[in-house]
Amino acid sequence: MIEVIKEQGEGTSASPQNPHPGVADELAHFHVFQELFHGRRLVKVAENPDRWEFTGNAITMPGTRPMGTVPEGGWAAPGQPTPDAETQDLLDQGNQAYSRMLDLLEDAWQANDPDTATGLLDAAVFKMAGLRGPARSLMLREVPGGDGQTYGPEFRYIDN
Repeated sequence: MIEVIKEQGEGTSASPQNPHPGVADELAHFHVFQELFHGRRLVKVAENPDRWEFTGNAITMPGTRPMGTVPEGGWAAPGQPTPDAETQDLLDQGNQAYSRMLDLLEDAWQANDPDTATGLLDAAVFKMAGLRGPARSLMLREVPGGDGQTYGPEFRYIDN
């Protein structure tokens, strides 16, 4: 498996550039994550042999919300402040979207026909994008008594 990953440019020793068609000078994913870790862009500093260093522009990370840790059992677990109705609705929307996404991924995995599997995978990706709205709305809502922390998605599986 490591050889397949390397072949696809996700850590190849030949070059950090993505060897597959895409954006010119695009880095392989592994090296993009390294840029995030180092906080600087990876740039070629020498040729023959190629040498790359994390000396490029600084990478500014976006601001984050002070999301609290989801309690075991979810935000409405015993001993936790009960979320108001609107917050609970957002939690339910997120959990439903998450659950349907997992269902679609499982169906894609089980599909025998490649076209069917591809269609199911596409639907799962679309469903994943549907998590964005409830998640962002939750992260704007403060948890009562949470010292400024906000709610966030629970990622709880809900059966149909």
